[in-house]
This record gives sequence, structure tokens and C-alpha cells, in this order.
Amino acid sequence: MLRQGMKVTYLNSAEGAFNYYRSHLPLSTANKKKAALCERVMPGMLMFDREFNPGKYERYFDADIIQMPNLMSTDFYSSVREAAKIFNPACKFVVDFDDDIFNVSPFSPAYSKYGVEEFSIKAADGSVLPMWQDGKNMCIQENKKKLDDAKAILSEVDLLTVTTDELRKAYEPYCSRIEVIPNCIDVNLWERWPHSGDESVRLFWSGGSSHFEDILILKDVIPAIFDKYPKAKLVLMGYICKPLIASLPSDRVEIIDWCDIAMHPFIQSKARPDIGLIPLRDNTFNRGKSALKWMELSAMETPCVMSNVTPYREMRELSGDDIGVYVENTKDSWVAGISHLIESNIAKRDIAKSARKTVERNFDINNKFSLWVNAYKEITSCQFQATRR
Repeated sequence: MLRQGMKVTYLNSAEGAFNYYRSHLPLSTANKKKAALCERVMPGMLMFDREFNPGKYERYFDADIIQMPNLMSTDFYSSVREAAKIFNPACKFVVDFDDDIFNVSPFSPAYSKYGVEEFSIKAADGSVLPMWQDGKNMCIQENKKKLDDAKAILSEVDLLTVTTDELRKAYEPYCSRIEVIPNCIDVNLWERWPHSGDESVRLFWSGGSSHFEDILILKDVIPAIFDKYPKAKLVLMGYICKPLIASLPSDRVEIIDWCDIAMHPFIQSKARPDIGLIPLRDNTFNRGKSALKWMELSAMETPCVMSNVTPYREMRELSGDDIGVYVENTKDSWVAGISHLIESNIAKRDIAKSARKTVERNFDINNKFSLWVNAYKEITSCQFQATRR
């Protein structure tokens, strides 16, 4: 059977980067490329519509594929599935995950939604400080139900897409059909702005509060770099880690607020980073992450110093050249890595060029959108022809 364009609906759950990179960017790009795909965005308000009327949302439910965000309740998932089957009995359901929800770090705010144990830390004076307490800032019973719901949904979906092979392994016990489709970026949106003209060296980090334990790797590193290089500055975009900057001179720290995801490439380029810093702890949760920060900075031709852990060390296998400076998570290793790039303009230039080419070849959505299209075609019973415009 030949149909005019595959109709794909995704739920806009207003989760910023997740929705953008896992739904909007690949599907809208495929749509623009006339790749036999018609993209539709289901409004997030649907999740809160108490008078759920399928007819009201017919435009979205009459689809060949419905892509759901990473965690829905079984009740909501069942309602959407039943509604879609009314309009297209052959409709297929895809769920996408970009994190390991079964192993969320207790240092991440998401632990309040997914954590199933209380958690405390030991202070320097030996006292115990509770971080997560059942009934106060988390509900273990509710969280266990969320994870049980996720397992139930995963057992029923037609396809689960994940960003890395580590996530595939994490979800294999719960889902029989998994496709690894890496995060990609539109390299045309990322560009390197000319240096501001002063003699400063701008060390750039960006991320959310879920990276609290990761950015603390730099707590003793940055003061050492500041002592060694008087022109070095720290530029932070997003989460502001107070323990990191508490002892740093304020005139050498620049803070950039989070922005709408559509403006992210522009704002990050405007920050004019000279060297990207990507610290990451080696733990189960982080091993499920993608190398998105490295992709974005590399697309701007900003050389990076990064922890020699998954997912970043796997990027070396994609190129025969240096695509970054890899360091162990020790003060001395980080200071040496940053110093190398500060002192060697040749290393900065060569790494930047090689990294940019590697991203263009492996993670440019303009070349990789077909990964989504092909995965969706494989689970449908119909063949589609390119949409005419």
C-alpha cells in the first residue's frame, strides 16, 4: 500500500532540550527535506485535559506514528493509544528516552521524581545531612509507581528509541524493540563568533543543576588555573554552582542565564568560548548520557577539555585525529589539560577543525534525519512516498 506521506505526531511536553532534540529537530528537518513524513505537534495541554475527548484532537490522533516523551502514566498512555486506534487502527507508538530513569543520580533534581530510596551525605565534620527524605521532598511510593508504569508502557510500545548503546542495554529488560538513534544538531545553527579582542581566555561550561556533582570536579581546578593564567575567565551558562564560584574573584566569572532552546545556539555562540570544559563523573546514570555538549561546542570550533569517561571517550573512535583533550578526574590532570590548550594555539586550531568535521560527518541532522524516518518506516505496514509541496 502506498500512502502520501507518513503522518507523525509527537507530544509537546514542554521539556525544552529533550523535546527539541528528540522530536522537533529530527522530524521538522525530515519534513523540510520532503522525506515522506508529515510532522504534527500535539499540544502539551492534552496531558491536563480532564474532559478528554478524542474528537477534539482528531487532527493529532489520525496518525501513522505517535511519538511519546520519555515517561507517561499508564492511564494517559492508554487513553492516547485508544483514541489513536479509533482513527487509524494501524497507528504505531514510539517512546523515546535520553536518560536512564532507573538509575538517576541522587545529586540530580530528577531524583525527586524517580528516586526510590532515601539518601544522605556525610559532611566534612562527620555529621550526616539528609538530602532526600520520603514524605518531605520525595514520595517513594509514587516514584515506584512511575517506574512500574514506565516498565508496563515499554512492554507494549512498538518501538523504543534511545540516544546511546548504554541506554539500549539499560532498557533491554523491559522492551523487545529498541533502536539507537543518537542526538544530532543542526550544524548550520552553530558558528564561531570572532574573539572579543581582549587578551582573556574564556573557559566555558554549560549545563543544568543535574550536573552539580560533575561541575564540582572543577572546584580546585579553576583557582589553580586562575593563579597560573591571570587572563583566564570562567563563563557559566545555566546552573550556577555556588561552591564552585564562592572563592573566585567576581570580575573573572561571567554568568549567562538559560534561554529558550531555539535561541541556545545563538546565545552560546555569542558567549565566544575559547575552551569548553566538560567534566563528568563516571557513574551508571552518566554513562547513559550522550555527548551533546561536545557536539555543540565542536560545531562552533571550540576545542574541549573533557573527562575521559563514557560517553565522551567513545567520540575518539569516530576520528583518526584529536577531537578534544581527555583528562582523568583529578586536579592535576584537569589543570594540565586546560593548560595545554591555553598555551598551544596550534593544538586549539587542529582540535577545533577535526572536531567540527567529526560532528558534521556523524551528528548533523541535515544528513542524519533519515535515521528517524527509516526507523519509523520499519514498524509501519505501509510504504510512503515523498510529500509533494
